[in-house]
Amino acid sequence: MNKKINVLYYWDLDGFNRWSNIFSKKAPDINLVHKDNTFSDEVDVALVWLPPKGLLASYKNLKGVINLGQGVDHLLKPGIVPKNLPIIRLVDPDMSKQMSAWVSLQVLRETCFMEEYLDQERNKNWQTVRFIPSNEWTIGVLGIGAIGEHVALSLSNFGYAVKGWSRSKKKFDGITCYHGENGLTEMLPKCNILICLLPLTNETRHIINKNTMSLLPKGASIINAGRGGHVNEDDLLEMISLGKIKNAYLDVFETEPLPKNHPFWDHKNIIIWPHVAAQTNTDTSIDQIINAARCLVNNDVAPNQIDREKGY
Repeated sequence: MNKKINVLYYWDLDGFNRWSNIFSKKAPDINLVHKDNTFSDEVDVALVWLPPKGLLASYKNLKGVINLGQGVDHLLKPGIVPKNLPIIRLVDPDMSKQMSAWVSLQVLRETCFMEEYLDQERNKNWQTVRFIPSNEWTIGVLGIGAIGEHVALSLSNFGYAVKGWSRSKKKFDGITCYHGENGLTEMLPKCNILICLLPLTNETRHIINKNTMSLLPKGASIINAGRGGHVNEDDLLEMISLGKIKNAYLDVFETEPLPKNHPFWDHKNIIIWPHVAAQTNTDTSIDQIINAARCLVNNDVAPNQIDREKGY
């Protein structure tokens, strides 16, 4: 009889119970274990979100780490994942759909002038605010990878002029693509709305800053569902106060949870969401997690293994 694969789970207790139930049904060969109920030498694979420094190094027989999401920047911080271990990220089509829905909601709030109409509703005022056809809105998407491509194509179906930017050259039907530093400088002046879905790397940290925001048209808006580190928060506040940026719709922040004394909370032009734009769905991601765990214990290369040098 083959030995069971022991998978360490590190995150919330509710999640542990939910994942344990689905593993027992779909993969009897995998035993999900809680960090408080196992010995360090019994763990083969870790399934984690935001593990503390030093935790994973204590499991001497660990073959690899599976991230409970797509963004892996938190795992690349010093002391989190031993350098010899492969890291696998989730690429879940359902997360792409969730992200497309969330981003579309923010875009529609902006392009349909939702806040203005809500104010009119409160004042019982029946009047057209303004009308700008969808084809006159240009939307830029920073990061057109697995999720970004889906978001960009979804927005193009509304009739918006969609442009995408990535580090390397890409091509998608219906999307005007730019790449590299020169491409970013060329794209930004065209964008009424700028969406960030990039991975967080040394190159993309604070990519939305005073200089890049100054290239946007006056009154442009920002949507960030990538990572909080993509936005220089002080620069954003300054550019909003100057009228250069109209609104910012933010799901991610440099410090999470967002501190209660942070100026974003009380700013009328900043809309705050608590990092919920796309959440891991156990039903749609379980098969790739099972496959990744089996690959790792068999010393096979699992799909979606990250390149530590690139940071994603």
